[in-house]
Amino acid sequence: MKLDPEFYHNLLNSLSQQPHVPIVASGWSHSAALIALMKRLQEEASARHVFIIERTGKQTASYGDLGHIGTTDLTALVVGKTLACDALASLVDSSSFSTASIEGKRWGAHFSTLGQNAILIVVFDHQTNIDRVRMRVRRATTELNEVMTLLEQDTVLEN
Repeated sequence: MKLDPEFYHNLLNSLSQQPHVPIVASGWSHSAALIALMKRLQEEASARHVFIIERTGKQTASYGDLGHIGTTDLTALVVGKTLACDALASLVDSSSFSTASIEGKRWGAHFSTLGQNAILIVVFDHQTNIDRVRMRVRRATTELNEVMTLLEQDTVLEN
């Protein structure tokens, strides 16, 4: 199977031209500690947007501004990519991939797994260095995992 670069170029162009829809995040978004960490990561990494999604594709916490990029399509693509990477790792008897990055002419994104259930997505523009984003995400991941573990424990206790 051959991948067609033009298809992905057209797909990303169409995603970036969709009208901006305000994001109403649920789930972990009620946590002031989690939002504070996401805000700090967004500022330190000079990113446009930071959000956390569940592996099911449900967006749960968000901070920043994506402009006209549709988060629904982006979320679906990230979940698909993560599941494909997990399947590939399983196929070659390897541990699953914990991070991935992609950088285009105008936009880039860094994906990182958070625990077993979540994915951190950091979207940045062409003015931001991808290495800076990776370094800041690496630093923030430990704290984000700790907060999310506490939130998951609280959710289990409530139910």
